[in-house]
Amino acid sequence: MHYTLTRIAVTRQKSSGAEGDRLREAANINKSLSTLGLVIMSLVDLAHGKHRHVPYRDSRLTFLLQDSLGGNSKTTIIANVSPSICSLNETLSTLKFAQRAKLIQNNAKINEDASGDVTALQRQIQQLKMNGLKATLVGALRREKLAETAARRLEAELEQMNRLAHQREEDAQCTKMVLRFREEKIKRLELLSDGLVSADKYLLDENNAVVEEIQLLKARIDRNPELTRFALENIRLLEQLRL
Repeated sequence: MHYTLTRIAVTRQKSSGAEGDRLREAANINKSLSTLGLVIMSLVDLAHGKHRHVPYRDSRLTFLLQDSLGGNSKTTIIANVSPSICSLNETLSTLKFAQRAKLIQNNAKINEDASGDVTALQRQIQQLKMNGLKATLVGALRREKLAETAARRLEAELEQMNRLAHQREEDAQCTKMVLRFREEKIKRLELLSDGLVSADKYLLDENNAVVEEIQLLKARIDRNPELTRFALENIRLLEQLRL
């Protein structure tokens, strides 16, 4: 709440006896008073529903009185008149001014203290920030958990692929050994058919080769249960050959 007190003295230049700077000052005051009259007439027209531009900025006086005349305030205007017959014109002008000013309508309202609303809004903003940070944190944790799950799955897949690759490599080595046994068996048969080795020597070498091949296939079965059926079939065939 604040108060504005303004005193306006109206004096005709001819009767004031002012000269020089005081005369120019009086002229400026009268110009401001004329603007004040225009402002009051515009405000009266607005009070009667007419659309008017209120020239508050046309003078310093009306600019200072803007809140008092057309703002959210209660304004009291005291018109001072003189009973002297010499001041009849000034008295009449003052009364007309007061009559026009009385027609101005201000709808003054109590200014509400918005400090409580500001505090509530600040708390709401802080809560929204906390909710935003919480949502961001939850999202980051969720993404981190998904990333960890994906990483573990990839590690398991990589380990399985490495194990399969190692198993394939061992199977390839075992297959090479089996092929070597077959080639050696063919060579022994050729030597036997050519009479270069005796039958006893052939059977001894064949028996040793079969035993070695059986051990190799058993080791292969232990490493790869999926090949059990094929390995058992090979063992059965080798035993038949040995017999």
